[in-house]
Formats: sequence, structure tokens, C-alpha cells
Amino acid sequence: MQKAGGPFDADHPPAAATAVIPAILPLPMPAQLFPVYMASGATITVLFALVWNRVWFEFPAKDDDHCIKYAGLYMEKPQVWGTALCVVSTVLMSCRQVAPAPYSIGLWGMTLGVLLLGMHHFVVALATPTTENQ
Repeated sequence: MQKAGGPFDADHPPAAATAVIPAILPLPMPAQLFPVYMASGATITVLFALVWNRVWFEFPAKDDDHCIKYAGLYMEKPQVWGTALCVVSTVLMSCRQVAPAPYSIGLWGMTLGVLLLGMHHFVVALATPTTENQ
């Protein structure tokens, strides 16, 4: 019987992303590129979760009653664009052995995609007008 936390415990997204990386991208890599490689593995994990869960129910689910679908998903536009950029970048990064140019473009695209996904909440929060309770 396998104990929890063993080598086959991949129900946690970072663990699954880490397991995916060697299958797609050649290792070793420069240390400064490790976060980009992790993001690439996480993108594959997110795509698998998206496809698998959409078979059974609407995924991602609505956050509220006023949520609008973009590209068939209940996600904000920056999230859809960031996810799409990460998917395309993952494909380009996996071309490393064939052609180095798409790989380099994929590295920069993945970085931009992660920044877009991570920073759009701050931009929305700063752009949203505050109302004073008087």
C-alpha cells in the first residue's frame, strides 16, 4: 500500500506540474528558467483539468450571476488571453530540440502570460472606483 505523499501523490497541482516538466522539456535547464519551466508544466496540468472537468460539468464554474463567458469559459478576458498565451508558449517551448527560435519566443510568451494572469487582478482593483459610505 502506498503512503500519502509518496511518489504517486499527484493530486496537488504543483506536484502534477513538476511531474509533467521532464516529459515535455529537456532538463537540466538554467536555474533562472526554472519558474518558466514550472509554468509550462502547470499549463499542461490546467489544460488537462479543464478538458477532464468539462466532460462532467461546466468548468470553470460561474463566480456570480453576472459572470460573462469569454471563449466559452466563465473567465475574465485577461484570464482567457493569459491562458491562451501560456498554451501557445508551452507548444513553442516544446520545440527546443527542433528549432531554438520558437523555444526562445515561447520562453518570453510564457513569462508574459504568467505576468498577465498574475497582475490583472491588481489592475482591475486599481481601476475599480471606490464608493464612500456616507
